[in-house]
This record gives sequence, structure tokens and C-alpha cells, in this order.
Amino acid sequence: MSSLADQLLKSGLVSKQAARNAQSEKRKKNKQKKKKGTIEKTEVQLEVEKAALEQKLKDDALNEQKRVAAAAKEQQERVKQIILRNALKDTEGEIEYKFTFENVIKKLWVTPKLQQDLIKGLLAVVTVDERFYIVLDQVAQRLNTIDKSAVVLLHEKSAATQAQIDEEVDDPYAGYEIPDDLMW
Repeated sequence: MSSLADQLLKSGLVSKQAARNAQSEKRKKNKQKKKKGTIEKTEVQLEVEKAALEQKLKDDALNEQKRVAAAAKEQQERVKQIILRNALKDTEGEIEYKFTFENVIKKLWVTPKLQQDLIKGLLAVVTVDERFYIVLDQVAQRLNTIDKSAVVLLHEKSAATQAQIDEEVDDPYAGYEIPDDLMW
């Protein structure tokens, strides 16, 4: 079956030039329809892409918050593990040792030796899960680098205390006691 333009040409109602012009007009209209459709589609696509971008930004922000929270929780667990692993055992004593924590006076019952070591700065008081523990000063200094809020009390060592510690470390016979009944 031939097209309408071919039939009109055969019957002599239209010239070849008029048929060509009609076909070119038809193509132009089809192109314009397609362009309008693509323009509308592009606008819709832009809106969809914009919504997707906004959703991606929200997701990224949420992921960042989760990552920061996970890192903070991991740090807290690390601090807790360090404290529980290095806390001194059998610190209960008959002397009350008072210190301030968050503008409140707290107290620990310690032995006289622990009290002196706390005063000298050889030991420190740290907290985790609202409980207080006594640890060595090196552990407290390490905790200070990780989380300053974990260290409750750490006195600075005086020069005399440091000299006494160094002397005890340097004396090779410090661990040997001199017997009382030694005859010279």
C-alpha cells in the first residue's frame, strides 16, 4: 500500500515539490515533539537527580555521624580495657583518701602505702563506668593522651620524689635486707 502522498501525486492533485514540503514539515513537527518530550524528560530527570543527590548527602552525613559515634565508643572501650587491665588489686584499706570529681568530694579507702604513693604522684585515680580505680602514673599519663576525662587525680612528681625513685632503681642491693645478727 502506498502512502497518501504517493496517491495524491499519482492523481495529480499535488506536485512533487508540495509533497516534499509536506514530508519535511511532518519530520520537523515530529522532531519538535521529540524535543519537547526530551526537554520535559530532562527536567524530570534533573529533579530526580537533585532528589538523589540530596538523599546521598543526607546518607553521607548520617554515615559520618555513625562513624564518629563508633569511633567514640571504640575509644571508650579501649580506655575501659586499659583501666581494668592495669588497675591495682586489693586497694581497700583503713585510711580515707579524699579527692574532687566533677566539683564533688569523693573518697576512697586505701592503705597508708597507697596514700603516700598517691600523694607523691606515683599512683593516680581514674574512673570508668562511674567507678574509681587506682593505677600507676605511667598508665594515667597514657590515658591522658587518649581521654583526659578518664584521669581524675594525678599529682605531679616532685624533684625529691623523682630522685628517690631513681635511687631505688639504681641500687642493685635494694632488694636485699641486712640481717640483724650480722657480726662484723
